[in-house]
Amino acid sequence: MTMKTILLLVTFCVSAAHCLVLPSTGAIGSGQLGQPEEEDDVVQYRMVSIVDELQELGRHSQTVCPFKVENKTVENDHPLGNVVVTIDEIVCSGTCKNENCSGTGGSCKQLMTTLRVSIRDPATGLPENIISTNVAAGCSCTPQDTGALGEDVLRAR
Repeated sequence: MTMKTILLLVTFCVSAAHCLVLPSTGAIGSGQLGQPEEEDDVVQYRMVSIVDELQELGRHSQTVCPFKVENKTVENDHPLGNVVVTIDEIVCSGTCKNENCSGTGGSCKQLMTTLRVSIRDPATGLPENIISTNVAAGCSCTPQDTGALGEDVLRAR
């Protein structure tokens, strides 16, 4: 392979990767896509909220175990300072929708995890546990899935 061929391939690959990023200027339709109309325009990239994406996924018709995202606030007034932690939990919100799981209409299992927040005490240098709480981290309707700290979630129909 000649040096000219290598340079051509590198140039093509860099150009292809560069073309995959499409910034939004808010004025799509006039001018070229992703190009500011004037030099003073600021290029803005589309923001995606993970919480919004999770909520949509939980409501999707093909989600086997539907869920919703709930906000939970945990507060602890500790001698080292008041600590507030805000958590987005994934909470089961319906029954199983798949015959291969525990059967359609079976209960979903709430999967839990423990969130621990510790800080180092400046006087002693030792870590101190400030907050320890269970957090809903997902849902499952697989019969053999015991789920760490899982509990059956039964919802009224």
